[in-house]
Amino acid sequence: MKKTVKHEIKLEKSTKVILLIMALGICANAFHFTNPIEDAMAGLGYGDKLLIEHSGGISCYGCN
Repeated sequence: MKKTVKHEIKLEKSTKVILLIMALGICANAFHFTNPIEDAMAGLGYGDKLLIEHSGGISCYGCN
């Protein structure tokens, strides 16, 4: 009969939490989503102004 040696490593709860936070950070960096408002603001020139209307629309004054 063959004997099998089994080694188990147990991690503390704090170590598991740290590893989870690091994994979530890596995933968040890999799937970086941009903010559409920042993208719209990047297209504005000097002196252009955005106006958010009460109806929910956005108008640009001074834009080409």
